[in-house]
Amino acid sequence: MKKKITLFVLSLMMTAAFTTAADVDVVDNISSDVTWTSDNVYYLDGFIFVEDGATLTIEPGTIIKGYLGTGESASALIIKRGGKIMAEGTAEAPIIFTASDDDNLDQGTDVKGSWGGLIILGKGTHNNLTNDNGIEGVPEEAGALYGGDLEDDNSGVLKYVSIRHGGSELAPDEEINGLTLGAVGSGTTIDFVEIMGNDDDGIEWFGGSVNIKHAIVSDCADDSYDIDEGFHGMVQFAYTEQSADGTGDNFGEHDGGPSSNRWGTPNATPVFSNVTYIGSGPDAGNRALTLREYWGGEYHNSVFAEQQKGIRVEYVEDFADGAMGGSFTQWNKGALKIENNVFQNVAGGTADGIFSVYSPEDELAQPIYTIPQDSADAFVAYFAEAGNSVNDAMGVSQSNPVPADSLDVKGASFEGLDSFFDEVIFKGAFNPCLTDGHWAGSWSFTFADDTYDASIAGTCYDAQVDFVAVNSQKTNVKVFPNPATEFATVTFDNASQEAVNINVYNLSGQVVLSASTMYTEVNLDVTELRAGMYTISVSNSQEVLSTGQLIVK
Repeated sequence: MKKKITLFVLSLMMTAAFTTAADVDVVDNISSDVTWTSDNVYYLDGFIFVEDGATLTIEPGTIIKGYLGTGESASALIIKRGGKIMAEGTAEAPIIFTASDDDNLDQGTDVKGSWGGLIILGKGTHNNLTNDNGIEGVPEEAGALYGGDLEDDNSGVLKYVSIRHGGSELAPDEEINGLTLGAVGSGTTIDFVEIMGNDDDGIEWFGGSVNIKHAIVSDCADDSYDIDEGFHGMVQFAYTEQSADGTGDNFGEHDGGPSSNRWGTPNATPVFSNVTYIGSGPDAGNRALTLREYWGGEYHNSVFAEQQKGIRVEYVEDFADGAMGGSFTQWNKGALKIENNVFQNVAGGTADGIFSVYSPEDELAQPIYTIPQDSADAFVAYFAEAGNSVNDAMGVSQSNPVPADSLDVKGASFEGLDSFFDEVIFKGAFNPCLTDGHWAGSWSFTFADDTYDASIAGTCYDAQVDFVAVNSQKTNVKVFPNPATEFATVTFDNASQEAVNINVYNLSGQVVLSASTMYTEVNLDVTELRAGMYTISVSNSQEVLSTGQLIVK
């Protein structure tokens, strides 16, 4: 409720700021460089294209509205291959795309599909069979083509941009995404972007290698983040929340390629880190991630919360040459990674609920392949082996997406990741140690009542520093078998044979098992511990002698 009151006040302030603005109808395509200024409100009348060679510059604080309509009467802004959009807002003056009847910029999240959306088309790589395909959501005769061979193609800048109430229907079951990225190259900058209340997907990639930081998708009718046709960029600090009424589908629907070239190159190998995905509740029926075809991307250091179904990976039997398969094949060869994430109230809180393998179905809705039990078991075991954990008491919710400060959300790892990623010490999209707001506040509709803080990095409490220092002393402890199912033997250095204490900690820092000895070995009964990763500390009366890690299956 607080959010809506604050939004109303904010909308009145913004309305007052634009009382002298002129209304400008945009009816013609943009074929030469144009600047839209914040002292006008621009109304999109139909499909407006920024043509090859033209640049559309949009000033901070500018409002763009799409006229209401569906089918041939829908409105959208489409940046063609070779065209550019330079939409660089600020936290204090974001650029807002919305519907023409959103008079005070205060329409709620239940309003969807009023106009089209923003579509950017580039010359980047994809695994469709041709560069002559039209982009989803736009009539083929409009000539909205995408694709090429320029990995670093530059379609411009989106920064502090909020896109609201889009997704108008062109035909039954055919809507426009909030932000569509067709083969957009890595030379394009997208940072601080929001899609709210769209009647289809939030953001959908069709190939390309564009990187994104600080993304928000809220209250969309279908998937939040949808991947197709070999997208292979990087994403950090992404957030989603699904509608309270259960509307929505997957947090992420990630496909390897189109039906005509499912295993084509470039493969879909995007890397996500520090996302926070929050569903509408563990009984709503929606899913965390569906990974299909030959998708082989990665998720690291992330928080998944309040979702009935977990992460499923598609199993497809390899062809005779052994070169093709489903996403399970990508995982089996080490290309698909889901590492160091934490789950709250997802799929019953069990590893076999959160991580599962499935077969595609035939026209009678029957599984095509029989999944070997050892394959399913191996993927479930990977949950703990890859440092994933369950914490159903993290306190994450849509009204408070920042988890409580605990060891569960600390200990992010960026080993082997690209320098694009900011090396923060926390998991999820938001720093749990900031006390004066976070990066999504103020400029977005979703978090308009939160104080904005541009600093996403920073140091957490001293306890985290101590924990990291202790964890660095891993060489003196040996644990076997590891993973353990019933008993684990722990050996360690204790030259003085002074009495030592052995404590086993869960990822929240709680002691769950203890023992003491004057010798260098102890057996631990782990049958009462939940499956997951634990830290073992060996200490005497004065100091911690050494630490190790234990995985319980």
